[in-house]
Amino acid sequence: MTNQISTQTLSFYGSDLITLKVEDVIYTAVRPIVEALGLSWGSQSIKLNKNKEKFGCFDIETPTNGGVQTMLCMPIKKLNGWLFSINPEKVRSDLKEKVICYQEECFEALYNYWHFGKAERKTTVDDRTGLRDAVNMLVSKRGLIYSDAYHFIHQRFN
Repeated sequence: MTNQISTQTLSFYGSDLITLKVEDVIYTAVRPIVEALGLSWGSQSIKLNKNKEKFGCFDIETPTNGGVQTMLCMPIKKLNGWLFSINPEKVRSDLKEKVICYQEECFEALYNYWHFGKAERKTTVDDRTGLRDAVNMLVSKRGLIYSDAYHFIHQRFN
């Protein structure tokens, strides 16, 4: 892959997950998800590498704060299939709830996509902290009114 890679980190149930866009396809780095779920990276990476074609996994060199790292990634459209391959009854009891939570989010997203044409995740107050901080900075430093500051931020960062 020689095209430029754009990365974005997003907060999902308190964990930072990495998404990448390569040639108009959105991928996700799998290891941060495995770690967020509290699962063993060793066993999940074996499972994913054995089923690379099924899950569309491959290594992508990703720019990070610590330099370029190679990450096992999968197209985001395949994420549901992999998450559903994890049996909540076979994980440690303290991890079961989080696995189910991720799976339920996928169920809801698929349902909403098919029934409403789109799937949107409701943001939490914590998710919007960065937005509020940016707006407050624009209001205090640039003298913008709140509605103009929000409009500017949304226009700039979508």
